[in-house]
Amino acid sequence: SIVDEVTVDPNVAGALSAVPDSGEPVTFLVIGSDSRAGLPTDWIGDFGNAGGQRADVMMLVQILPEHHRVQMLSLPRDLQVNIPGRGKEKVNAAYSLGGAELAIETVTLAFDVPIHHYVEVDFVGFAAIVDEMGGLEITFAYAARDRKSGLSVDAGIEHMDGRSALAYARSRSFQELHDGEWVFVDANDIGRTRRQQEIMVAIFKGLKSPSLLVDAPGIITAMARHMVVSPAFREIDF
Repeated sequence: SIVDEVTVDPNVAGALSAVPDSGEPVTFLVIGSDSRAGLPTDWIGDFGNAGGQRADVMMLVQILPEHHRVQMLSLPRDLQVNIPGRGKEKVNAAYSLGGAELAIETVTLAFDVPIHHYVEVDFVGFAAIVDEMGGLEITFAYAARDRKSGLSVDAGIEHMDGRSALAYARSRSFQELHDGEWVFVDANDIGRTRRQQEIMVAIFKGLKSPSLLVDAPGIITAMARHMVVSPAFREIDF
């Protein structure tokens, strides 16, 4: 089961808010860490070999049971916030300075929002999740690339595997081919968060497709193998 497969971090429990009653909105802090652990050697050129572990992606995901809706807010990693005990820093610095606990405390303080669950996935885990789903389809108006993240796609509907989806989600030097010339488009942190949300929406849509619904239990279990979660995550009814 998913409970058996996930890695639970008991240290984050004290930083989280109590899980609300059934039917109330529930908020997750989702972090994509830039850990290179387990990354295939031929991917290193795309993602570098930086040591340590930082929050490469930070996102608040809120489930609204009464409205049968999920809403997401991506947090630009360069956003300046007050980190408890550290002063003003980039929001993603909280994770590298104090791990998941400090990241939760920082986001809770900065956005005045209770966080009930914590989920963490690294580079390898994200790519594996996409591959377990059989890939994602993203439509590109123009041929696009990012020489830093390793993205390279043609115009039209692109079937993206885990590696290319990760390159798209991490892109901050995004370029499109306009009339034979490569031009930068949304090549910044805000554009990056939009691309991350596009990938997340594609994942949610993919999981709802009839072909994947049959295999959903297996996919969710496979996803769980790449996740670090808070103890309360065990109580969620999947």
